[in-house]
Amino acid sequence: MNTDMNGYANKLEVVPGRTRFIVAALLGSAVSLLLLTESAAQPTPPDFTGVWQRQDAPAEGADTPPPLTPEGQRLYERNLEAIANKDPELVPQLRCLPAGFPRFAEGESPFYFLQTPEVIGLVGGSGGRPQIIHMEDEHQDLWPRYMGDSIGHWEGDTLIVEVTEITTKNYLNDGGLPLSEELRVVERFRLLDHGTLQNEVTFEDPKILTKPWVVTFIYERHDELKPVERVCENLRLRP
Repeated sequence: MNTDMNGYANKLEVVPGRTRFIVAALLGSAVSLLLLTESAAQPTPPDFTGVWQRQDAPAEGADTPPPLTPEGQRLYERNLEAIANKDPELVPQLRCLPAGFPRFAEGESPFYFLQTPEVIGLVGGSGGRPQIIHMEDEHQDLWPRYMGDSIGHWEGDTLIVEVTEITTKNYLNDGGLPLSEELRVVERFRLLDHGTLQNEVTFEDPKILTKPWVVTFIYERHDELKPVERVCENLRLRP
């Protein structure tokens, strides 16, 4: 094959200048057509932009206790006792700490879903901080954060988001489930219809869970609502 290509190249060298220009133009057009064809083959991702609020119903899988490791069970029982005794040292809500992620996903407050090709933002809601999703990027190995580090990509009409680097100062849910520094969360967002958004959330934490735990949240579109700031002030959640 190399011999044929070399021969073809040699032939190009001896053709007149105008012919060489025509051949180059044809080759450039072919490359452009190929790029356009590949671009057209890429499906346009759905637009989730709008205001969403969690459906007023239990999330699928949330009522089923996750399988805990011995260490996970020990920490869970400790947290339940702290909640019952209102211990501010172990109950993040009593210290005005941000709800953060993944508790953001189970919050009942409406939130904005803002979407661009490079960055997607979930703003408002009960988390107190926005979830910023960087598309087609790599995780930043910085430090644990309340909202973690979210990296997303599209698989057809589904937005896949992987969240890592989540602080252990928080709970996995409002019920006191613990988490470790090895927690990895994968969200799968997809529209069921124009007014219904599904988020299937998979939790993996080898220190706390014996196997992945899957919870599915359903959000309803409420573009008539305007999410507002929610802050913890003097141990009271406002507005």
